[in-house]
Amino acid sequence: MRNDMRQIASWTEVTADYGEIREVVLPDGSHIWLHNDTRVVYPDTFTGGRRQVFVSGEIYAEIESDSHCPFVVSADNVNVIVKGTTFNMRSYPETDNVELTLIEGDVDLEYTTSWGKARLWW
Repeated sequence: MRNDMRQIASWTEVTADYGEIREVVLPDGSHIWLHNDTRVVYPDTFTGGRRQVFVSGEIYAEIESDSHCPFVVSADNVNVIVKGTTFNMRSYPETDNVELTLIEGDVDLEYTTSWGKARLWW
């Protein structure tokens, strides 16, 4: 086996029921608060030069800055690339919309439409 092969990650799933707020501290020290019927899935250790979490519902996040290891929040066909940022994101499966409120910092937004991929930045 080659030394540069990625390790298999263990994944954690955290949920917040309707009316509940739940805080999660990620392996890099970032904080995410889950709101109202939300689910987040993340690895126990971030490896491979990318910190990525998967979200369904609404989160408020304070993400630790790391210029060498981007942080990505994925929801349906949207990826939010975070650069040491505070933001709120809402993406419920029963809606077609993803709402992102940038409070501080910078983000890039990648999304897929029927015409292909697009990217925005703030």
